[in-house]
Amino acid sequence: MSAHLDQFISWVKENGATYEKFDFKTDSEGIGCVYATTKVGAGESLATLPFRLAITEKVARNALPNLDQHSCRNVMSLFLAQQKKIGNESFYAPYLNILPEKIMTGLCFDKNDMRFLENTTLYNSIEERRQNVYNEFQQLIKDSPENKNITWDEFLWAYSVLSSRSFPYSLIDPSYDGPSEVLFPLLDALNHKPHTHITWMRNGDPETGSLSFVIGNEIEAGEQIFNNYGPKVCDLLLLGYGFCFENNEYDHVALKPNISMDPNAQAKLQIVQQANVVSSSKEEPLLNYIHQDNIPSSFYKLMRIMVMNELELSCYLNCTDSSLLDFVGYRNEIAMLNTINALLQARLMAIRKFSVDITHITSWQKYAILYRQGQEKLLTIIVARIEQEKSNMLRRMSTVTELPPVAPFLSIINPEYFAQQKQLWDIKKTQEEKSNSGVVTLDSVVITLNQLLQRNPRFKKATEQLFEDIEEEQDIVMMLALIEERSKGRESKWNAFFERTRDINKNQVPSNEEAVEELQDLYDSLFPAFTEAFPDTFSAEIYSFEALLWAEYILNNYSLNNSIFIVPI
Repeated sequence: MSAHLDQFISWVKENGATYEKFDFKTDSEGIGCVYATTKVGAGESLATLPFRLAITEKVARNALPNLDQHSCRNVMSLFLAQQKKIGNESFYAPYLNILPEKIMTGLCFDKNDMRFLENTTLYNSIEERRQNVYNEFQQLIKDSPENKNITWDEFLWAYSVLSSRSFPYSLIDPSYDGPSEVLFPLLDALNHKPHTHITWMRNGDPETGSLSFVIGNEIEAGEQIFNNYGPKVCDLLLLGYGFCFENNEYDHVALKPNISMDPNAQAKLQIVQQANVVSSSKEEPLLNYIHQDNIPSSFYKLMRIMVMNELELSCYLNCTDSSLLDFVGYRNEIAMLNTINALLQARLMAIRKFSVDITHITSWQKYAILYRQGQEKLLTIIVARIEQEKSNMLRRMSTVTELPPVAPFLSIINPEYFAQQKQLWDIKKTQEEKSNSGVVTLDSVVITLNQLLQRNPRFKKATEQLFEDIEEEQDIVMMLALIEERSKGRESKWNAFFERTRDINKNQVPSNEEAVEELQDLYDSLFPAFTEAFPDTFSAEIYSFEALLWAEYILNNYSLNNSIFIVPI
């Protein structure tokens, strides 16, 4: 037993603390642990610490009285650094002397350590938090010049002590309503293990009381004794405590849509706010945490808003009932699932870009790799789940035999139709699961340019001669192909869709005169030249400006984002 540990044990006992049946040891990685020396029965009190030995916010503020504007964590960190600086003159020296000289929380990672977290959300969190803490430290020293001898490294050490070892102050005073925290020497020696049954039992009043740890399950001699810090994700464990572990059931992926370049961002945010589909984070209302077993319904609702086109936005602009966002329409639903999948795939690709040599690494770098691997595994699971949901939606779309009565085909306009469709699908879904029906592809439930060209060989031949690169001009070719297919009337498999959308409401056409003029310019560049070149294909009666206006409307409002797949239901 070290001299510092001897002094610490004497100090806590002299000041009224009691403990039995355990001893302090160090594991193979140099981490302090607590092991049972004899069998500990369920319900036994492991240790008791009087509150007078606790380091509280009150203690710190009494020593640093002119820092009222600073947070509890920062004032307590400065106090700890100050007490560590004065050495054995401090009442808390026996406790401070046994604390690790190096506490490798994420905030203490250097540039080499941070390489192990590149392309993860934790990387950005650490960089941002470290800068914020550093700025707060500078302000602390400015407001407390008598402590200017405290260095950044000393303050960061103290900050890490608190992040990794503190308890809520409510354990001393349950009536206290605030973010205050407290250090309990001796009791903070136990490491964390999820699902550990242990009770933090408060006794007496805040001035003369104490805190006891009562064991929930029997522990055999030689076993490590653990505490339970509560449900903690690996991000928080590595950032605040300096460790994490595999297969953490509480882990999640943080997702936030980026709409900074979206011209309709303000309108979408308006719906988000008024329908109250914001996340629980006040600072980041669009940030959501996705668990492998739980994708919040609010996240789906948020993403349905994020992928709304202008027509959908105009119909939902006054929406205040979040239940109306349980389903918007088939186009919107596929676009939403595609967008979520793209977000996840981008994150997954980034996290797999890892080329750091891991042959000789530190224990905290191993934890960083564990975190990285956990995020990759979690992302893979969630991607598979989203793909399954898309597959289910495509199967549902394949069963639609009758279009909604009113265009546009949105649930807010056709509520009874979509409610009935859902009921029918729920029945069919059960039947399909029993029969193990095959996969439905996206192409089978949408209108694609390739389908239209294959169905109209004369039109295809003409466009191949008129356009050097159809792919380069696919938007224009698609609009012309839609007009061609519509002209077939009942011979077209999509005739019902074309008929329902034929009469465009004046409110649904571009209100921007410049947009209409641009479309007119496009029309004038195509006709009558196309008609003169291929009169049997491009009839002037069929290919009118009004027809082109309709085709652009279909392309803008019924196609999937970033593609020309038309969703005709």
